[in-house]
Amino acid sequence: FNTFIEQITKNSIFISYEKKHLDFCILLKYKLEENGFLVYFLKKDSNSININQLRSNIDKSSVILVCLSQEYEKCNFCRSEFEYSELFKKKFIFSNLETSFEPKYW
Repeated sequence: FNTFIEQITKNSIFISYEKKHLDFCILLKYKLEENGFLVYFLKKDSNSININQLRSNIDKSSVILVCLSQEYEKCNFCRSEFEYSELFKKKFIFSNLETSFEPKYW
């Protein structure tokens, strides 16, 4: 049983994104799952987000995939996701979704 839990943790990813990129991130989620990853993903298509579910998903993930964009950088909710993940010393993978975008803040 412990090996099973350890394996899930090693191969688990949380996708952090801004809602403008929802469609792309859904496709990304399916591709990662096809390759054996357990993907935690909070669909941000409404104004009501369950913060407890969000934190639980981040807690269970070994890696946070941050989908960077101008909108992501400006979004307070995205920043909160990032800071919560950082607080628990999660590993990050950064993917720039906009070729002309260079992160400037936080």
